[in-house]
Amino acid sequence: MKKYNVNILFILSLIFIIGCSDGVSTLPSSPVGFAGSIFEQGVTVDLITAPVDKPINDQGFYAGSTLNVNAKVDDVGLVFKLLYLHTDGDISGFTRTVFDNDFPLVELFGEELGLQFDPLFTFLDPQGILTSSGSHVDVDAEFEIPKVWEIRVDPQGILTSSGRVDVLTGEYILATAFNKLDLNTGQYTDWNWYYTTINVLGKDYCETNEETFTRCQDDSAKVCQSNRLKLVNGNACEFGCFTESDESAVCKEAVPGTFRCIAIDSALQKANENGFYEEIETCGFNGAGNSLCFLAQGDSDAACHSCVPDDTQCDGDNRQVCNSAGEFNTAEVCNAGTCLESDTSKCSECVPGSKVCAEQDADNNPVTNILLKCNLEGEYEANKCGIKCLTSTNVCLGTPTPVPDDLVFEIPDLT
Repeated sequence: MKKYNVNILFILSLIFIIGCSDGVSTLPSSPVGFAGSIFEQGVTVDLITAPVDKPINDQGFYAGSTLNVNAKVDDVGLVFKLLYLHTDGDISGFTRTVFDNDFPLVELFGEELGLQFDPLFTFLDPQGILTSSGSHVDVDAEFEIPKVWEIRVDPQGILTSSGRVDVLTGEYILATAFNKLDLNTGQYTDWNWYYTTINVLGKDYCETNEETFTRCQDDSAKVCQSNRLKLVNGNACEFGCFTESDESAVCKEAVPGTFRCIAIDSALQKANENGFYEEIETCGFNGAGNSLCFLAQGDSDAACHSCVPDDTQCDGDNRQVCNSAGEFNTAEVCNAGTCLESDTSKCSECVPGSKVCAEQDADNNPVTNILLKCNLEGEYEANKCGIKCLTSTNVCLGTPTPVPDDLVFEIPDLT
């Protein structure tokens, strides 16, 4: 018994100090900074329970399933208690301590070293050479395939968390490390990986008969293709996903409560509680054919407005201009009847159709035969009366004739 104790303690010391140069690149270098490059099949897996929301599937094991894992080794050895679940070339994650045959290492190494090694290692004695308790050929554990795990990196031998990811459908390896004892030499060999390959069915797995409909997952619309859920049209939903029926899911158009304008019919729409736009008002167009539905300066949402910025109009004798908020403000008060509607709306010099006799020209010379008549643009046109202009009635005596435009006359005060 003492001979093997010494051998084990000596080899363990060498293991921790020296390590092995032929590491397995696709598995972590644990247990203690090394691992042999040899893989040996020696792990079996049975399904104990399946997730409550999934039936048992002969295509593989659903993430969240509990597995009964059994590992075997032919010779006396140490088993590293952690069970690794990984994909080829990239560590996917690992479990808590799972393997333990309840053999107390304190009996083998003494209390000080035994307590140090017991949390990490299980000792196997298949032929009962070192103990009188009989054979310890197998180690068993229950293992739950995680649905989400933390990706870890080990750049300097120290595991650090680097994010959480979903466990996706694919082929994975379940592996644990054994260090066997050569019974002829009493020496331990390199650590070898005992493994089995399993198919894991993650949240992206779907049945082939489900390829006829879409569904919402991770707030995006997905469709089943070759037993994998893939984004519809290859694009994630910007505003989330909505299930229209048991067999149809679509991307939402917007965040509920969001407004937008449809220029073609000047309609104001609002996204309902399901994230789809509904028309709530028809805003109409201004005189130039521009939509009155828009996002005005200072507003947080699109809305219907009474005018487009810089539009003009007459409100009685008030000439109004549309501001940046889409509202009319009075810019000028016109003389009675002289605010004329036009593309620019302005205060005119006269009321269209009105007439008045001029009393003097621009040089203040008195005149008696000039009639000023207001045209449709609100501007006076001068006419020379054949005899004179009657100021009492503002009409011409005699036939009127046009006066050249370059002749200017003072407009009498009509008040």
